[in-house]
Formats: sequence, C-alpha cells, structure tokens
Amino acid sequence: NYSPVVIEMLRSMYRDLGGRFTKRLPIEALGGNILTIIDLFCDNIPNEDRISLDKFDAIKRKFRDLTGKLFLREVVESFIVMMQEQILTGTTTNSNCQVMIYSLDAGLAYPLELRIKNEGFRSLIQTSPETFVELYDRSKPDMIILMLHSDTSNVTKVVNDLISRGIDFMEYPTFILSDFPTTSHVTGLFDKGIEDVIDIDSNLDLLIVKMKKIRSFIEEKRQLDEATRKSSRTSGRLSDMNLIDLLQALGPSQKTVKITLTSNSDSGHEMVIYLNKGQISYVSYKEDMGADAVYNALGWTDGTWVVEPISESDLPEANNDLSNESIMMEGCRLLDEKVRAGQLF
Repeated sequence: NYSPVVIEMLRSMYRDLGGRFTKRLPIEALGGNILTIIDLFCDNIPNEDRISLDKFDAIKRKFRDLTGKLFLREVVESFIVMMQEQILTGTTTNSNCQVMIYSLDAGLAYPLELRIKNEGFRSLIQTSPETFVELYDRSKPDMIILMLHSDTSNVTKVVNDLISRGIDFMEYPTFILSDFPTTSHVTGLFDKGIEDVIDIDSNLDLLIVKMKKIRSFIEEKRQLDEATRKSSRTSGRLSDMNLIDLLQALGPSQKTVKITLTSNSDSGHEMVIYLNKGQISYVSYKEDMGADAVYNALGWTDGTWVVEPISESDLPEANNDLSNESIMMEGCRLLDEKVRAGQLF
C-alpha cells in the first residue's frame, strides 16, 4: 500500500547513478539516496553504540569514495554535516572545548587533529569553505585553526574569503598554521582577529600551550556565566583568569556585579570594582579611585578574585565614565612602559 513515489524511492536504492541527474533531481532519486546512505550507516554503526569522531571519519571517507556511484554529492555532504552536529552534541569528554580545523588536504591535517584530541580537545576537519562555514554556523566552535600550505597572497585570500562568508575571527580565537616564509608576511591578519601565525613545520608545543590557555579562559568564563545566571558568587585565581580576562568575559554579557581582587603581594588591601551592565562604574583601591585604581591591577597575575551578582540598587555612586576598552588600552600602555623601564618582568 505504498504510494508510487515511495515505491520509486525504494527501487532507486543501491543503484549506480551512471552520471544521471546532472541537471534535474527527481524526488524519487533524492529519497533513494537518503534511504541508501542511512541504511548503510545503520548497518555499520549498531544503534546501541556511541559513535566516536574517529570512527565517523572513517565512514565519512567511505561515503565520499562512493559519491557519484551510490550517492549524490549533495546528499553525502548534507548527511556528514548533520551527523557531525549530532556527534558534537552528544559527545562527553573532560573538556567542552571544540576546535574546527580548515585545511584543503585532510590527510595533512590528520596528525594535527590527533595531537589536539590527545590533549583533550574536540576537533573536526573540513576541506571545503562551504561545509566549513555551514558547520561553523551550526556548532559555533571555541577555537579555529586554519592549516594553509600556501604563499602570502593565497593565505590572505582564504582568510578574506571566510570572513566574507560570515566567519567572525574577532569572536573565536583563530590560529594560522603555514609555511615558514609565509608566516612572517601575514602578521597583518592580526587586525582581522587572527590570534597567532605559527610555522606549520615547527614543534606544535607552542600552539598547544596557547590553546590550553584559551581553554582555561573559556572554562572560567562558562563558570562565571553559570554563576551569574544562578545569581551566586564565584571565585578564581588571577593566574588562570586575570582582570583583563574578567572584564572581557563580563563586559559583553552586560553583567551587573561586584568584583573583589586580592593580590598576594599586597594581601592587606582589596580592590573593589562594580560593573553596571558590564561597564566599570566604580573602583576603589587604597587612595586611588576610578580608572586610576584599575591600572594598578591589570598586571596582577598572583592572587584571587571574587565575583558577586548584585542589583542596580546596590551600586555605589559612579566614579568612572571611561569605557572598559579605553581603560584596558591605557592600562596596557602603562604596563608596557613599566616593562621597558625594568619595573616589571
């Protein structure tokens, strides 16, 4: 009692495409493709098993090898994107930090992916800008790695192309891995939000160290967001998340909180900062007030912080009207001057 359309779908399963359907795709052929790819997937992955990214990568390569024989390319790529999203949603690891890798050659990127996974990150490789952007829109990664074996102009072209497609490198920390002659000529991409450019043939330890630092910041920020969402106090160490990190985490989310900072080198005094919808409204530290007080703490890396959600009625009278960005920029300039003068190391 199946309808004629369903019967044609069933008949078109496991059929060699033979170069047909290049101009028009009948619904029967599309349905047959979908049934075939799902049937083969379920045959390879028992329903009670949790599929790993490694196993899915192997199946993904097999499906792509059958493109044009049993499957239409559009069906294969759509299925891959859908399954990757499901796997990412269902994967439970010690870290929730997700890394997307873009490379024109998946084989060259595979050793990097293994190293990243061994360090506790989740990772996915994409080799076409279309699928990379589509998965980016669906899953919103924590970090991005662009693995680009190419010259300066082509690396710049790839970055600009991804930006034009909607990738926001300002929002997600992004590393470029490229050949040594190229790395020294693409530093101008820092203005587009690129975190760092690293020699692709050098030791990956530097990349991993930076990724772990970012992961620590992301985990601290998530704890902050969860604590403020539940209206409870949270605390941490300045060595893991310094004042700049705190302001960058709480500012865009427009939190109204009280921040208390304590430096181990000056345990007798606390710095108190009030944020009104993410913006610094009041600061006090010893005799200093406002922005001048903040400058003292931007370089603190040894001490603790406490963040407490408050209501607007609990805010003291404001003693600062500068934006967070202005304060941080001026504070970093003052820190740089102290380093140059030998007052900080």
